[in-house]
Amino acid sequence: RQAFLAMGVTLPPCVLFLERSLAEAKRSSHPQEGVLLACGLNPRPGHDGHLDMHVRDKRAKAGITDAHGRIDYRQRGRLPTVAKDALIATYIDPTPGHPGRTLSNAYIPTLPGREKHVRAGANVRLSEDKHSFYAQADGLLILQESSLSVSEVYYVNGDVDMRTGHVEMERGSIHVRGSVIAGFRLTCPGSIVVEGTVEDSRLTAGGDIEIAGGLVMGGKGLVQAGGNVICLFASKARIDAEGDISVVNELINCQAQADGHVMVAGGNSKIIGGTVQAGESISALEIGTVLGTRTIIHLGLDEGFIYKKNQEASRLRYTLRDLEAKLGPGSSAAILERFPPEEAEHTLRLIHTRNVLAVLLQRLEERIARCEAKIARNDSCVLKVLGAIHPGT
Repeated sequence: RQAFLAMGVTLPPCVLFLERSLAEAKRSSHPQEGVLLACGLNPRPGHDGHLDMHVRDKRAKAGITDAHGRIDYRQRGRLPTVAKDALIATYIDPTPGHPGRTLSNAYIPTLPGREKHVRAGANVRLSEDKHSFYAQADGLLILQESSLSVSEVYYVNGDVDMRTGHVEMERGSIHVRGSVIAGFRLTCPGSIVVEGTVEDSRLTAGGDIEIAGGLVMGGKGLVQAGGNVICLFASKARIDAEGDISVVNELINCQAQADGHVMVAGGNSKIIGGTVQAGESISALEIGTVLGTRTIIHLGLDEGFIYKKNQEASRLRYTLRDLEAKLGPGSSAAILERFPPEEAEHTLRLIHTRNVLAVLLQRLEERIARCEAKIARNDSCVLKVLGAIHPGT
């Protein structure tokens, strides 16, 4: 003890280690080295304040592996969306840290954790205790350096391509500031706006779909809207709208059907080739060509239209039954508990697909009921052509 004090060590010795070392030295008749005689205390800095996120962005950066081990480089997963009034995040206060002690029992200060200043941005409410963030609207969760917000529109700054992957949202709308390259999907319950053109891709929206450029397809893509479809022109596109279809220029070799109106009304508004069907009216400057291009104009909705929609509904029901058989009953949390942790991401994708298909099926059944009522009323449909209707129509 006196030797410790002579070295300026005022902390008590580590008696247990000292006794063990002395016993070993006595037994082996050899001096012991590296024996811990006294121990100070390192300072521990505090933890910074941070957000505990209840909604996380789990998208993959380079594709998702399916159940068969194949990587889909276009599939990145769902965008992080939230429902109105949902708890988004909780702020965790910084901790003060723990000071240290030298061997002479001197105080070693520590650094406390720093505050993280996060403000509630658009469509986000902060609780009175300044710790809980709640969504005030359905939409996309956006976490920036110093703010947390919910946007009802997801903006793609450029093209939808391999850089972005498919863009799929459970809530909100999509605005693409470029074009949609062939082979990609855009899905949302709101509206879709594309400032460029759309190639052979699949666009599905619960609301309107507006394309500033045209639809340049090869017959494989599909534009399906719960509202209206608006575009500059369309070539070899499949278009299905519960509202109206409005095309400024040509509608060429398209399969277009609308429960309301099909309006091709611009400076060069022509319907050339393909099949066009509408529940209320079809209007254009010119239909067909002087060469007799086969162009089918179908006025009004009929049993054939209902039959096709019932076929779609049957396929959705079959897929839903298959998913429900794989997942089993219960909430999402209950389903996840039944699967091993390594299958959690794949199971979440199946749950998401089931939920989306259930909404699509409900909307389709409602659409069929509306169309059947329109057929029963024997509503009239009008064809308006300001110029020529050519042979072959």
